[in-house]
Amino acid sequence: MVKSSTITLRVDKELKEDADKVLKSLGLTISTAFDMYLQQIVLTNSIPFELKLPEDKVSKNEIYSLISEALEEYGFTQETTSLEEVKRKYDNGTNDV
Repeated sequence: MVKSSTITLRVDKELKEDADKVLKSLGLTISTAFDMYLQQIVLTNSIPFELKLPEDKVSKNEIYSLISEALEEYGFTQETTSLEEVKRKYDNGTNDV
């Protein structure tokens, strides 16, 4: 295939340097890797990787609620339980908190 088109991209300098290191270790240049990427777009008629939004993060309140529920399930109460107490019970028992 004869190269007859130029594409100019603006990317973060550190990202480019990091990608270049990885690609060099694979025996590729950024230009060759980008050409391969474009070929995959044409071949698959899609972006050649999954695009999705990150899952919702759990709020601190939800985490605290889950921890409280777990502690109550094992007989600990919020008023009397310290992390040290939980560790002590876990380490001295049968590993059943």
